[in-house]
This record gives sequence, structure tokens and C-alpha cells, in this order.
Amino acid sequence: MKSPVIKLGALIAVFVIAGVAVFAYTSVTEDKTSESEVEKGLAVIKELESVEVADVEKILESIAREKAESEQEWNERSLKERYENAMVLGDSEAASLSAYDILSENEEYSLEQERLNAERSNLDRKFNKELQESNKKRLEAENYSYEYS
Repeated sequence: MKSPVIKLGALIAVFVIAGVAVFAYTSVTEDKTSESEVEKGLAVIKELESVEVADVEKILESIAREKAESEQEWNERSLKERYENAMVLGDSEAASLSAYDILSENEEYSLEQERLNAERSNLDRKFNKELQESNKKRLEAENYSYEYS
């Protein structure tokens, strides 16, 4: 009979050999993939070598010219036009843009404005409540005076 140590040693050797085989197989397949990628890269480089530098420079110049024209057109617009579809965050910024008539009141929305609107609503509710109570008291007084007249 074989001793357990020999069996364990043989088992470890089998696992080591299997690991080496798997590692060798994966490294071989990766090399094939990288070779095909290199070939594709070389084909692209050869294609780019056939392009004239003057043509590329013309394309880059036209892109730069279009960008400069676009920037110039933007800079020539009035501030009101620039902020036409803008959303301004911050009370002080919105207030200053409104003060210089860059944002209209319809376009300005700020927390301060929201706070003022809330206070206005609260005052309106209080006023309406007091008005209703006053009218109710007046009507009660009129009804009382009609009853005893």
C-alpha cells in the first residue's frame, strides 16, 4: 500500500501540472489575439500614411475657423440674448441680472422671491380671514338690528 504522504504528493503534482498547462494555454491564445490586434493597428497606420498632411491641415483650419466664427457670433449677442434660455441659481445673481434688465421678472426665480411670495400668500390669507370675520360680525349686527327694529 502506498502511504498517504505519497498520495498527497502525487495529487499536488497533478494540480501543479494542470495549473501550468492552463497557464500555458491561456498565454498562447492571448498572443494570437494580440498579434491580430497588432496587424489591425499596422493596417490603420499604413492607411494614415497615405493621407496628405496638407489635407489634414485644411480640415483642422476649417474646424478652427468655424469655432472662431461661432465664438464671435456668440460674443456679438446682447447679454439679454445670451441669458434668454438660462436658469440662474442664486438670489444675488438673479437680482443683479434683473436689475440690469438682462432677466425679465418672468425669467427670474429666486429663493428670496419665493419667500416674499409665501409671505404675500400668508398675508392674503390672514386678510381674507379677517375680512370674512368682519363681514360676519357686520351681518350679525345688521341681523340683530333688524330683529329689534
